[in-house]
Amino acid sequence: MKHKLEAIIGSCMTLIVLLIIGSTFYLNQQRQVEVKHVNDLRSTGFNLKQNKAISDKLGIMIWPYADSKVSQEDALTNIRAQVIAAKRIHASYVRVPLYLSENFIHNDRYDNEYFHEAINTILDSGMTPIVPFHADTSVSQKRSINFYKGIIFNEIHYFSGKGVIWESWNEANIQEFWFNKNAFSKTTIAQWVGLNEKVERYIKRNDRSATFLSGDLAAGQTGYTPDEFQNQLEDAYSFGLFKDSQAVSIHPYVIGQPEQLLNNDDTNKMAQLRNFLNSKKISAPIVTTEIGYSTEETWQGRVTNRQQANYDARVIFILDSMHQPIISLYSVIGGWGIYNNNLDGALKMKPAAKLISVLMKKLSGYKYWQTLNVGNSDCYCLLYRKNNKVKKVVWTVGTDQNLKVHSKSTKFTQRPNVSKW
Repeated sequence: MKHKLEAIIGSCMTLIVLLIIGSTFYLNQQRQVEVKHVNDLRSTGFNLKQNKAISDKLGIMIWPYADSKVSQEDALTNIRAQVIAAKRIHASYVRVPLYLSENFIHNDRYDNEYFHEAINTILDSGMTPIVPFHADTSVSQKRSINFYKGIIFNEIHYFSGKGVIWESWNEANIQEFWFNKNAFSKTTIAQWVGLNEKVERYIKRNDRSATFLSGDLAAGQTGYTPDEFQNQLEDAYSFGLFKDSQAVSIHPYVIGQPEQLLNNDDTNKMAQLRNFLNSKKISAPIVTTEIGYSTEETWQGRVTNRQQANYDARVIFILDSMHQPIISLYSVIGGWGIYNNNLDGALKMKPAAKLISVLMKKLSGYKYWQTLNVGNSDCYCLLYRKNNKVKKVVWTVGTDQNLKVHSKSTKFTQRPNVSKW
């Protein structure tokens, strides 16, 4: 009996030891998974980190939806070409809309082939997708909001665990992108805010790897007064927008030089948004998911290829100096595109793509540190730091000139230049 009791006690002790070892192993494994998630490029913490390298903030939009005249093979080739183009400028994010067009809805089902090809190609390339929801422009609403919500929920579920960044309905605060309805009507605002809030709650419940950007606000169109924008912000907030946001996205296009973004007055709708969020004690960071300049005639005007290169590059540095965690250009192809479009899988870099690629390569791993006062209001000097290394980025909004910076003669041109400090 004594031997049996000792054997039972021994077995119990062995089991306890094994349980302790197993628990320790499990906790260590869980800790490794958690640490990996925190450091993963696609984690929410990384996406919204404001103090990260400038190349880790850069994004650009692609358009994967070909019309019926383009063969399926050419359309898929063009999607891959656009993703490769994003990679060539050292982007970390690729913005691609979930296009809820009647052209892709058949028998009440959404044809997601092109969308899935784009998302999977982006993920396979090591970049993170940013997905807004987007409808045809200037058309009446043909289906219920719940119908579109169902498509959105299905796609969120399909890509769960992939670290996708989902974004509000694209520019719903202007008439063209919310079924041609009055953009300043409280009823209209309540509709798109309600949908966005439901999507945000669904993501929080069903995909911990995902990030959600509230807002997706148009803020650059001419004829759109500061008072109208302020009233939209107030109404959207009253219906629940921004209150629990992880981040707020905006499209602060400007006409003319991009340094206008630094103005803290009503001429700058991004400043309006920032001041509004501060007044409501909302600390969510602001991100830019569309900005750029068109070499074709648009409401924004038209710039030369050289101006587009200079302005697009400068706008990246300006938004970085504002500590925005995501800065996404519009776009790879099209009028605002920084590549010339074709369907043969070899998009050709315009001067903007070439310049941005060079600048991001030179500043790989470098984080914005500070802006220096060089004694000339037309000239900008931003310092970037990586460990104990420092580089400066300089440009002017005026004519070329030479200034002494840190005891060195430095040339300032409208084209941003990177050099050692």
